[in-house]
Amino acid sequence: MDSEYQAEGPNTEEEKKVHKEIYKSVWEGVNSRSSSEIARCVMLAAALEPLSDKGGCTTRNTNISRHLKLEYFITGGINIGQVFRELAKECLGVYVSPRSVGIVSPPIKMYKHCFNAQRDSLKNRNGGRINQGIIELLVPIVAAQCLYDRKCSFSVEFLLRKAVHVLKNTTHYDVRELMNMKKLAFMMSCYFDRKVPEYPYTDNVYDYYCRDLQASVNPTSIAHNREFVDSFPTVKKIYDGIMSSEQRSFLGKVEEAFKHSLTMHDPAVGRGFLADCTAAAIYLCLSQNPGIQIIV
Repeated sequence: MDSEYQAEGPNTEEEKKVHKEIYKSVWEGVNSRSSSEIARCVMLAAALEPLSDKGGCTTRNTNISRHLKLEYFITGGINIGQVFRELAKECLGVYVSPRSVGIVSPPIKMYKHCFNAQRDSLKNRNGGRINQGIIELLVPIVAAQCLYDRKCSFSVEFLLRKAVHVLKNTTHYDVRELMNMKKLAFMMSCYFDRKVPEYPYTDNVYDYYCRDLQASVNPTSIAHNREFVDSFPTVKKIYDGIMSSEQRSFLGKVEEAFKHSLTMHDPAVGRGFLADCTAAAIYLCLSQNPGIQIIV
């Protein structure tokens, strides 16, 4: 068989050594956050998430409906990368005192990026609001990374607590932009009868999620709002599951962690919510562990 048709990748110990050295060289100089690297991780996480087999979700083997095709998820995931690059660039440009307890002054108008990401996700594709949950989860997480963990030195648990601080440091402007994002997402999916809840005198996005949690009766809405209020427990569990899994393949790790996350929630909770948390967890695996060779 000609060499061009032979299986690629290291086989012998010598080949593995050379491959390891090449891989290590790719990461030379990557020791802190950058807006371009964050965008790459966002796109990679959003594009990888739907490939794994997860009951009730679009996967590499099954489109759950004609509106939720695999190619829509991959296209939408790539489309949102540029907006997250802009969000990261803005946050990285803000000086935060080492003694800061989570307050940024003046506040960053970060939820304009939330709206823009939802809008851009539709470029070059059909389908609806498939990226809404991913975008909502990642906006405060990415902002927290860029404001408080620029050297990738803190634990994921610490980072997710800081993401809640980010939500508390938003403004009424951000609340309006989050609501506009939700309205746009509903329109994308032709949910013209759905109304985005409005809570007068809500000062920040954290308060909005708290009030919406109190008003929610649907299990999925309760789970979605609680994720932001309680420091992203589902995202954390899936992250821990992926990182500790003994499965060899990346997709196997994700599928195992997804199954474990089911035990945290009411059986009626939508699988799409858990898929969104899975995408955020994959993002954390990539962005909190620079150089990790997890896709094998």
